[in-house]
Amino acid sequence: MGLVINSLPAFPNTRFYFKIQSSEFEIMRTIAILSYFFIFLPGSMILIPFGLLLLAGLFTAEPLLRVLLGFADIALITIFIYSYKPYSRTRLLIEIGSFITLILPLALMLINFSWDWFNYWLFWIPLVIFTISFPISIYQMYKKHQITKT
Repeated sequence: MGLVINSLPAFPNTRFYFKIQSSEFEIMRTIAILSYFFIFLPGSMILIPFGLLLLAGLFTAEPLLRVLLGFADIALITIFIYSYKPYSRTRLLIEIGSFITLILPLALMLINFSWDWFNYWLFWIPLVIFTISFPISIYQMYKKHQITKT
């Protein structure tokens, strides 16, 4: 659904289409990525959002974490670019690969540090929202692709 404007004074005999509603998987993916940015990690004095670590960690983290954070940045950029492409099997595979790539830096931190460092709700609630809503968005995109394919 969208809003169609038949003509504007500056552009006679033209039609503009503005998309108002998003599909379900786009909304779920947006919620997932926003929750990914707001996973708070313990710093030396304050909690640091993971979105800030994605940028600053490329220069200050340990070597393996730098590589994983770089891949996570590339995965986020790829998700953003492919969000404007039509639905296809390639896009579905890129979404699945991006999800795995986005989970890897968090998994490395959970392995390297004790569980006491992550015993607070500003870490677990966004992490659970991300790990549930992103696969749901991938499944919804797959179902929509199956419906439009047949």
